[in-house]
Amino acid sequence: LFRSQQVVELLQEQAIVPRAAMQDIQELFVPENKIDDVRAEAEQLPSLSITTLDLQWVQVLSEGWATPLRGFMRERDYLQVIHFDVLMDGGVISQSIPIVLPLSTDDKKRLEGSPAFALEYKGRKVAILSNPEFFEHRKEERCCRVWGTATAKHPHVKMIMESGDWLAGGDLQVLERIRWNDGLDKYRLTPLELKLKFENMNAEIGRA
Repeated sequence: LFRSQQVVELLQEQAIVPRAAMQDIQELFVPENKIDDVRAEAEQLPSLSITTLDLQWVQVLSEGWATPLRGFMRERDYLQVIHFDVLMDGGVISQSIPIVLPLSTDDKKRLEGSPAFALEYKGRKVAILSNPEFFEHRKEERCCRVWGTATAKHPHVKMIMESGDWLAGGDLQVLERIRWNDGLDKYRLTPLELKLKFENMNAEIGRA
């Protein structure tokens, strides 16, 4: 065990740190024995074309970096994050950045009523979003709560202001590991891979 993990466990025993702080990492990849069926399902579903930023969030979610989230935030999680910087359901978890999926009014109208839809990046289905919930993208509120400004001179604020007027939350089934083919993929280890690597190194402390 890492020394830091032992400290956290001691704090949990003393009820100083909530049990949720040590929740097991949840990857969102489709199991290998189901991948063919889920791919076939994705081809039959309506689809939403996503941006590079959206795909980066799919990567974050699928690899377990945002555990305990099971997909893009629904409105309840979103409001907890932008107003309190935490996720409250199942224990208090620090989370100050909303992980959301913007879409246009036309796409919202097209996908409303569907129990699921596929996420498509450059013509390739990468995930299925199930039990979707659509809610208003209150852009100024989001920017002011997260960055303290709504000026379009801020590059990320500008990106948000130009994105869709709606957000879609829901559970993700990710069809494949996200690769960028830029020569750096081998260095992008998942949390579980890093944990195994540190254990094999007999590392006492891991730093991010």
